[in-house]
Order: sequence, then structure tokens, then C-alpha cells
Amino acid sequence: MITLHLIILNAIFVYVSPVNSLINTTIIDEEVSVYQPADVILGGLFPVHSSRLGGKCGDLDMESIALIEAMIYTTDRVNRESLIPWNLTLGYDIRDTCNLVAVSLKRTLDFLSEKKYSITDGDLERCGSNGRQSCDGKLVSVIGAGRNEISVAVNKVLSVFEIPQIGYASTSGILSDKSRFPSFSRTVVPGSHRPKVMSKVVAHFGWTYVALVTSNDPHWRSLSIKFKNLAHSKGICIGIEETLPNNSSAKEMQSIIARIKSKEKLKIILLFTSPLDTNNIIIRADTAKMTGRVWVASEVLAGSSSVMSEHASVTQGMLVIANKLDSVAEFAKYFENLNPAQNTRNPWLRNLWEKVFDCSFMETNKKMCKGTEKMNGIRHMLSFSHVNHVIDAIMAVCHVIKRICKEFIHVNDTRGKEKCLNELTKTKVLSEMFLGPFVFQSLSNRKVYLDSNGDAVSSYRIENLQISFQGAKFQTIGMYSGNTLDIEKNQIQWPNKSITQPFGKCSFPCNAGSYRIHVGSRCCWKCAKCPVGSISKNGLKCTACQSGFTSNENNTSCRKIMHDFFGWGTKEADAIIAVSIISFVLSLTVYVTLIIYKTTPIVSGLGSDTNFRLLWSISFGVLVPFAYIGLPSDNMCKIQSVLFGTSLTFTMSLVLAKAKQLTSKRKKLASRWLVRINSQSQFIFSLFLTIVELFICILWIINKPPSAQIREESAGRSIVVCDNTTSAWYALSAFHILVISIACTYLSYSVRKRLVNYSEAKYILYGMIAFYTIWVILTAVLYGTPVGLHDVAINCLAIIASQLIFLVFIFFPKLYIVFFKSKLNKDAVFYALISADHEIECACKDSKEKLEAEQPSTRPHSLSFREVSSREFPSDLSLETKTFRPSLLKKLSAWPCCACLQRDSTSAADFSDSRENVNNRLALNSYPLPIISIEEGSRSQTSDPGYNVRDDVITNYPTDRCNCDFHPPEDHEYQAENIVSLTAAEDRGAIRGAKIWNKQNGSSEDKLGKRRSRCDNGAPCEKPEEKRISRLIMKGGHIQEDNCLEGAVITNEHGRISESTL
Repeated sequence: MITLHLIILNAIFVYVSPVNSLINTTIIDEEVSVYQPADVILGGLFPVHSSRLGGKCGDLDMESIALIEAMIYTTDRVNRESLIPWNLTLGYDIRDTCNLVAVSLKRTLDFLSEKKYSITDGDLERCGSNGRQSCDGKLVSVIGAGRNEISVAVNKVLSVFEIPQIGYASTSGILSDKSRFPSFSRTVVPGSHRPKVMSKVVAHFGWTYVALVTSNDPHWRSLSIKFKNLAHSKGICIGIEETLPNNSSAKEMQSIIARIKSKEKLKIILLFTSPLDTNNIIIRADTAKMTGRVWVASEVLAGSSSVMSEHASVTQGMLVIANKLDSVAEFAKYFENLNPAQNTRNPWLRNLWEKVFDCSFMETNKKMCKGTEKMNGIRHMLSFSHVNHVIDAIMAVCHVIKRICKEFIHVNDTRGKEKCLNELTKTKVLSEMFLGPFVFQSLSNRKVYLDSNGDAVSSYRIENLQISFQGAKFQTIGMYSGNTLDIEKNQIQWPNKSITQPFGKCSFPCNAGSYRIHVGSRCCWKCAKCPVGSISKNGLKCTACQSGFTSNENNTSCRKIMHDFFGWGTKEADAIIAVSIISFVLSLTVYVTLIIYKTTPIVSGLGSDTNFRLLWSISFGVLVPFAYIGLPSDNMCKIQSVLFGTSLTFTMSLVLAKAKQLTSKRKKLASRWLVRINSQSQFIFSLFLTIVELFICILWIINKPPSAQIREESAGRSIVVCDNTTSAWYALSAFHILVISIACTYLSYSVRKRLVNYSEAKYILYGMIAFYTIWVILTAVLYGTPVGLHDVAINCLAIIASQLIFLVFIFFPKLYIVFFKSKLNKDAVFYALISADHEIECACKDSKEKLEAEQPSTRPHSLSFREVSSREFPSDLSLETKTFRPSLLKKLSAWPCCACLQRDSTSAADFSDSRENVNNRLALNSYPLPIISIEEGSRSQTSDPGYNVRDDVITNYPTDRCNCDFHPPEDHEYQAENIVSLTAAEDRGAIRGAKIWNKQNGSSEDKLGKRRSRCDNGAPCEKPEEKRISRLIMKGGHIQEDNCLEGAVITNEHGRISESTL
């Protein structure tokens, strides 16, 4: 026996090392047990007394007295009703654990070392030291031992000896692990199912924001972890989680309570705690006046109504997950009829009697107990929560005995009973206990299920702590069975006796049409309205509508989208159509006007054929927006891309041709057929550039064709547009047009100061600047604003404006001259502008230098201006007068080219026409020419005006004075006039025969004055045989010839010299 104790103590040291130190320090006040001998003995471990500090037994636990009586009651019924075969009797050995691990281990060792019964396999051994050959019975199982920690410690010992243990109150999930606890089974539903039930209870009330308090124990931590996993799947958030330290102090508990209380939105507190921790936290919560919270606890608190009643202000409304209570009416009747006088088997019944009736069986100050009192109200004091579990545990052993002994049912009574007892070994009983799920019938005729792990499969009840004038009491308000939860909400009493369910959420639910924006936790959020095109019916999240649908105003349902497009009949389309038609009519009006005035220089001048082609291109270009109106389709999008690119390219290429014509210089005259060839070549060049653009568009359509797409607008409306501005081919097409426009800009800028064709290059430059401005604005609008129908409208306006700018800047100046400046629309002015333009480039500077060189005796600074108030001309220039107008001298130096007039006394009318021509020329010329009179020194002091050279008459080509080999442009329809021929002589009276004549028809008609030049005798001058271009200068009374600067000299019958000069 000593060896047996050594083995047991070693096992205890190995498996239950945390409590080894308590074994030697445990003080047992009283070793009392309830024992009944029989063929089969069941051990019983019950916490008859509560624990006290120092390992001592404390006060009597009335609930445990009821459990002991339940074991006695069941054993009596089994023996009386012969519920096991062969009339085998069932006995018990019940011990008090004082709810302490150390005491429980000592009682377990007593079972193993007890001399009254056998625990070994095989035949019954000698039980006593007195040499008896028989024993009182055989220990086959132990019922107990209360809370989880005690059952774990006890089973560590019993498993060594393969003695089955059946628990009635231990619910820890770790006890289901057969690798660690191979001999443990239970008739109570394991606590591992409670997290699932608790999660369902929390979800049932719609609580999503809870606090979690856990004891620092493997059992409670495992339950807490399992609950958190289940809570996450159900959308339940843990707002705060606290773990109670072992042997936590009051300060630590207060700190935990303070942190929970600071979370005002946390109204639900879940407890996975031991009874001691639960009591402490409730007491501290009551001290902190943390009311208005709902506590949800596990089954271990179901019988602790006395503690809860003491702190009702905090615990009122508490919910408890407890095992289902079956009817125990028969046992309750049996228990109420007990009295110490008739029942002497239970030594603790007297203690219960003294506590219930506040009396004593000993002579004390209290009244004497009679022992015949009736415990009719005991049901109100005891819950009998584990009575059924104790009864079921005993019936489970009986069921195993039946299964083992059923094969000997046909054997005679003597041999059958013996063989049955021989088979009832601890190994056999243990194996039968865990063969698999089995079902047996309890005393109350209900079926009990045990699974393969030996765990009971049962239902749970949901209890609510309610306060009444009778005190605090747990009231069943719901059941959980078969994965179904049923709760009577109208039976619940919430904190402060309220009938309104606590909120239990971090945030209020969002209305339909809005969604949650989580803040810190997935259970805390702000509500925001769903974006356009999505809906929300439950306020949780927004769901996008299907393609072709959008949300209504409240974002609660989807409606079919009515696709908008740039269609016929819309206001935008009507406006574009009106602008397009007006532009077309305007371009046709310009075309007709030019046809009417096609014989005038303004029309028939440079590039007349190009002008008419450009007008046709503009007329077609302003009609392109018609292709953008209507429901877009893939083919329509392709047509848009081709028309846009080719029309704008053709217009731009014709403008480039005009700019190129204005920069061309020809050194000899061309015939009419050469002029036609040049015009056609410009058209072919423009057509080539357009074909290149068309080729790019064809490649675009082949590789990545434009297509119609549905786009969502910011207002939730859908529009159908062509996706033809996002492709790389579109960029290539635009780049080709951009290159042409840059060439136009460069050419027009290089000749912007020329007067050719009435300063047409300058207006082309203005048009190009306007063109760039339009497309910069269009790009900013298209790519800087939300997609909408306005994009199509703006694009159409840009197309029309791109064509109109060339109509306005190229053709409107021509119309202005035709209608308002008709005197400028003459051949003479046209050629004068060409000559003036050419002279500015090559002659003016040299002319000034030669003029200064011819006056060596006169210093430049002696030049002065002399006002002639009697004349309508600005001034006369004298080379010998004193300087008194230096500002005009500076102006003369800056503008060396001037317009000179010489009065022809024979025709006052012709002089008036000449002066008007000068004024018209000055109006067109971008370089205004001063009108001056040059007076040189003469041979005599006579006042004869013949000795003075004056600026009264302008010649046909006043600026054609240098030997620059100038010729008018070749493509002009009229042949240029020949330059003036004259014969020089030293005597001023001998100058004869100067005339102007037309090379084409050989006539000597003067285009400017519409008259003939005549010689001294009045007869028409003959055509000279040779061409000489000379300038006459009076030097000392002699006329000298200067072949450097050209001029036109005409003599009349009075012998006066008419000279245009600088």
C-alpha cells in the first residue's frame, strides 16, 4: 500500500504541479463522508463547504447538500427498482472537497487507498488488514468534482489508474480533449458550446458593440477566444477587452471598471470569468455606480442569486447562459420531506437544517431544532441546477453495467452475478463509456445523449435576473435547442426595471440610400449618402446599379437610364444648326460678291483661283457639324473623324498656298498659260496635304476605329458620345494639321510687312493667331470639365469658328475695299503697292546715301524744314535754310522713302486726281510716306518756277527707282506696264518725248491719268526705240543723268521739268 501511495504522489507531482504546495498546507477541519457498501461502489466529490483563505473549509453550501441527496436518492431507486442486472446493488462513498483543489486531491487519494472496497481488475482482493476474504464492493467510477479546476486535477490522478470520472458541473472545453483527460466524461453540456450560444444571444438582440472580461485561466481564455471568432463572423465588435489578473487587487479591479465605464457607448458587458472574479467585478462595479449596463454571464453564475441580489442596482437585467433544467418534481418532493430524525445517512443534513431554520441541535443561544420541521419553501432557496446532472451521471454508470453484463443474461443467478462482477473492471467500464455516442433513459423518462468524447448533448436556457419585492431571482426567458434560439423579449426585465431594450451599438443605423464610413472600428461609423449610380436599402453599403441603370433621387432603388445625346430637336443642336447655316450663307454671299467683282484687282490679284477654292472649302467646313447631330453609332463616329480632319486640312492647306504665293519673287514676266500652271500647282499641293490627312484617318479606322460609348455624367445622367479624341491616331491627325498651321504662321509672319495684295499676309497672320486661340480654349474645355453634351456643342462651334476666322480675316478686308474704298480697287494702286513693297526692301537706304553724297558742300546737320503755309502739302525741304524743325528731320531720316508730287500746270484736274491717289496709297501703306518738296539751288535768282523741282505729281511707280530688276508677280492677269522711257539732254528745253506706254497693246495710254503724254508741239510722242531709266538732277543749271535711281520725267510745252525723286 505504501508503494501505491508513492505512485500516486508522483503522478500528482507530475500532472498537478501548481497545487503541490497546497497539499502539505491544507487544513481539514473535519473528515466526514457518506458511505454505503454495495456490490458496485461510486465515489462522490461535492463542495459541501465553500473555501476560505488558508485552505480551510468555509460555510455550508446548501446547493451541494441537495446534490448529495440527489446521489442518495438515485442510488436508492436503482437498488429498489433493480435497474441493474442480477440484483447487483449500488453503493456510494461521498466526500467533501470544500471547493479546494488540494482537498479534492486528498479525497481522491482516499478513494484509491480505501481498504473497504477494491479498485483493481480481476477477482476481488483482500480488503482489510484483518484477513477478510471479502470486500464491501468494487469502485467503478467517481462522480464529481464540481468546478473545472478541481475536475482537471482529480482526473489527472484517476486517469493514471484508468478509473472513469463523470462530471456533473465542470463545463470546461479542455476536458473534451481525450488525449489529456482520457477517463473524463460528463452529463453537463460542456462550456465550449456556450460561446456559440452567447454569440447567438448577442446577435439576437442586435448588439454589435460589447465589452469582454475574461479570467486569466486556460478554460476561460479558450472560451473567450472562441467567442471572439464567432463574434467576428457575426459582425460583433469588441469595444474593449480586459483580462483579470490572478488574485487581482482592488486597485487593479477598479482600474478595469474605470476603463469600461469611460466607454459610454459600451452598454453590453460579457463575462467569461470564474465565480470569484465575477463576484469581485460586480462589487467594484457597484462601488463605481456603473449602472445601466447589461451583464451577460456563463452558466456558473446561475445559482448565485444571493450575490446578485445584494448588488441589484448593477446586476438587474443580467442574462445568464445555463443548462436546461428538466423537471425534478419527484426529487423536490423527496427533499422537502427529509428531516434529520429520519435520515441519518447524510451527516451534513443537520447543518443544512440549522442554517435553514436558524436553530441548533446543540445547546446554544439559538433555539433548539426539533428535526421535524418541514422544508416546504426550500425550492425558493435552491435552484437544483445540477440535480439532474448528478442523477444522469449515476444512470450513465448503470447503463454501462447493463451493456457489460447483458451477455450473461441466460446464466443462472449465482454464476451470472459472479461473471458480471468479474467483467466490471475499470478498463472495461472505461472502454464502454467511450465506445461511441450512446443514449440512455434517465429517471424522469427523458433521454440523455453522450457523444464520442463522453460529453452530454443538451439544450440551454437563457435566464434573466429580475428584481421583485421578494428579492433577486433568475427567471427563464428563453431556450436554445437544436441550433435554434427562442427568447420571449416581453418577459425580460432590463436595467432600472426598463422594458426598453438597451441600444448596444456604437453608432445608429444609417437610413436607406446611405452607407457607413467606419471610424476606428468596423462597428463605429458615420453615415454618408451613396454616390450617384448606387443604392442602399439597408444602410450598410452601397451597391452599384446594373449597366444601363442609375439611382433615384433618394438612392434607394435603380431606374433605367434615359440616354442623352446630341440629337435633333435639342436646344444645343438647334443652336449649332443655326450657326452652321448662317456661316454657310455668309460664305456663299462672299463667294457671289467676289464673282461680281472678279475683274477688279482686289479679286483678280494674287491667288484669285485659290481664293475661290478656299471659299468652297470654308462653305463645306461649316457644314461638318451636321455629322455630329443624332444618336451616335460606330459608323457615325468614323464619318465624324474623317470629315473633321479632311475639311480642316484642306482649308488650312489652301491658306498655306496663299501664304506661299505672297512670299514668291519672280525676275521675269510670265505668259498667261504659265500663270495658270502656277495656280494649278498650288491646288495640287493643297490636295496632296489633304490626301495625307485622309490616309491617316483611314489607318485610324482600320487599326482602332472610333466607336460610340455610354458615359456617366456627374448628375447621374448617361450620355452617348463618340470616343474619337482619346486615340493615338487622333493625336497624329491633329499633329498633321498643327504642322500645316505652323507653316502658315511662319510664312505669313515673314512677309507681314509687305503691301502685296493689300497687306494680305498680315491678315492671314491674324487669322492664325485666332485659330490657335480657339483650339487652346477648346482643349481646356474638353479636358478640364466633366463629360457632357456641352463637349459636343463646343467641338462643333470650334469647327465652325476654325473656318469662319479665315473667311473673316482673308475676305472681309477685300469686301471692305470693294464697298467702302472703291478708289483703291484700281490697277494703278495695286501696282503701286507692289512697287512700294519692293522698294522698301531694296532701295530706300541706298537712295538716301546717294542723295547725301551728291551734296558735298552741304552738311547733313544743316538740313531744315520750312513751312509753306500757303500750300496744302506738309512742307518744303531746303538744303540751305537754317534748322528750326529737328523733329521732322529725324522723321525724314527714319523714313527715307517719300511720296513726291510735281504740279503739272497743263491739267489742274489731273493734279487733283494725283493727290487723291497719294492719299489712298498712304491709307494702305503700313509705312506712311511723307509728302515733301525738294528745292535745289538754281543758276539765277529768277523766280521762274521752272527752276524749282517740286513734289506736285506722283508717278505711276513712285517707288520703282532702283535697279533691282523689279517685275510684278507673274500670276497677275494683267501684264505689267513698261517703265517710263525718256531721252536726256543737257539743255532743259531740249527734253522731249517722255511718255508712258502699255507693253501689251503698244499704246501710250497713261493708266493713272487716263490721258496721253504729248511733246512740245502737242502731238503724241512716238514709241522710243530704246528703254532708258534715268533720274535727272539739276546741277549748276544743267540736267544730269543718274542711272542708279530710277525715276519718271515728263516735260510739257512750257519746258518745265517734272521729277519724282527722294
